[in-house]
Amino acid sequence: MITSLVQRSTSRSFLKFFAIILIAQLLTIFVASRLLDFNTNRWIQGKAARAMQIAQKAASGYDWSLIDKIPVDRDTALGARYGKRLSALNNRYFPRMEGGVYLVTLNSGEEFDLSDGDASMSDTTTANRWELQAYKKQRAAYSPDPIVDEWGTYLAAYIPIPRGGKVRGLVATEIDSSPLSDFQSVVRTVFWFSIVPAVLISLVVAYVLASRYVEPMDMFRTIAEAKSGTNAGESGPWNLLTARQRQVAELVKQAKSNKEIADALSLSTETVKQHLKDIKARTGYGRVELAILAAAQSSSSPAPAAT
Repeated sequence: MITSLVQRSTSRSFLKFFAIILIAQLLTIFVASRLLDFNTNRWIQGKAARAMQIAQKAASGYDWSLIDKIPVDRDTALGARYGKRLSALNNRYFPRMEGGVYLVTLNSGEEFDLSDGDASMSDTTTANRWELQAYKKQRAAYSPDPIVDEWGTYLAAYIPIPRGGKVRGLVATEIDSSPLSDFQSVVRTVFWFSIVPAVLISLVVAYVLASRYVEPMDMFRTIAEAKSGTNAGESGPWNLLTARQRQVAELVKQAKSNKEIADALSLSTETVKQHLKDIKARTGYGRVELAILAAAQSSSSPAPAAT
């Protein structure tokens, strides 16, 4: 069966249809990969939009303009009041602690923040580009991609706190996006470990089906070519064969194996194989097409052999 499938798979119809199937599979992989990226980006954009929405509500719902009056590492009544307000916002918007609202001031590129329940500013880390952008341009900014630092992986939005024509600080909102990174890693791993075997299996199935069912189409084509070649003088495929190659074709028509053909014609098996290769080169026909071609000539008068 395998030998038969391999022989059939050399037909032009098979090669054409299998190429179409292969292209369709590759297109499927490409589209699936793009959809994965699209849906991941949509998730990120949705979370970033939520961070911006929460930050805007927090900034507009309370007067944070004295943020720069809160000293670093020293508890104050103002800091405690702001910290209490931040606790209420976090309980409201992040009851499962998947994010947080806090206040930020910048000094020489260093970030100082006041978070939930604190009463003083704390030096945390170097300001990121979105914080610097909000300060410099005096308008809201957000990270379109997850920020990764020593505190984790998160999406953030920053709303300037103005006073006297200057930015005194920022209302910041962060949403944990580390689940996204884990999700992406898992999904991509599952995607490739699932789709690659599926594609390989479907290609094997397509190969078997195509090699089994395109043969009749090739038969009709070969018969038509053989009939036209009977009346086509020297241009027909049969007339391209030498006398010895025609003898080989006649025995192929009788379903003889290469060894049986070699014994019948007193040739070596390798010589028979070479004749079949030469026939393939001259006509493009494999064993199946060659048998049909010989059968089509059986009722016709033989034409002169090619030299």
